[in-house]
Amino acid sequence: MTEAGPPFFVGFGEQTFFEYRPDAEPRPYIGALYSSDGIRVTRDIATAPADSDDHLHHKGVWWGHRDVNGADVWTEFVGHGRIVSIAPAELTVHGDVAQIVHSTRWVDADGTPLLDDMRVLRASAPRRDGSQTLDIESTMHAAYGPVVLGDTKEAALVAVRVAPAIEERRGGRIELSSGAVGSADSWGAGSDWCDYSGTIDGVTVGAAIFDHPDNPLAARWHVRDYGLMAVNPFGLSDFTGDSTARGALPLEPGSPLVFRYRVLVHHGDAHAADVAGHHSRYLDELWR
Repeated sequence: MTEAGPPFFVGFGEQTFFEYRPDAEPRPYIGALYSSDGIRVTRDIATAPADSDDHLHHKGVWWGHRDVNGADVWTEFVGHGRIVSIAPAELTVHGDVAQIVHSTRWVDADGTPLLDDMRVLRASAPRRDGSQTLDIESTMHAAYGPVVLGDTKEAALVAVRVAPAIEERRGGRIELSSGAVGSADSWGAGSDWCDYSGTIDGVTVGAAIFDHPDNPLAARWHVRDYGLMAVNPFGLSDFTGDSTARGALPLEPGSPLVFRYRVLVHHGDAHAADVAGHHSRYLDELWR
């Protein structure tokens, strides 16, 4: 099932995989992400328990940065910036692949342009084990002058807020490709992938994010026991506790930066779902 929008509902067969809201305020987001059997793995803030309705800007799957030349394009606090459409999002479907291309502009609180961002969301039909993948690609252009993406933990090129039942503090599990388990050992760590899984109505499901080996900066993980899983390659001073560490990334006019990540939705925890094997196959796809 795939329905042109906005909002866009993308899926295969009768089951929706994800819902994309390109014209949402203050920035686009994927509001709902489902397993192949229809279990929502992202938080619905409208129905979340009182102790899980925090962080209004944690909307399903989203992206942004709190220090873009000093502008906040991450939170919804007073004075925040926005990500706005500069062309309508376009959906195409070819067989078992559905793709949305969306041209956006990041602006500060006054509407002053900061950078342009071409987003590509590419979804594939469920595999034999029921897993599904969503590739997210961002091409960032400093179209209005030099940009610095600052060193802060409050940023992600892909972030997921999992459903409350999956939260680590409610019995969920966080695991990195390095073997680290739990938010205490995973927060700020570098690793090729991060997985967050837990049980919803008796069924164990999870989501993982894979780093692309050619990204400009290697992934670190801003991951919390209350359900946040964000790939953040910028926040070195926060993550390391070293005020001299530098994770800021300059973006120069005429030299776009491309970031690529894969989101895997699966059944079972990281071990049962063979997330490591999925990651190996992801790398094989890239190197063919």
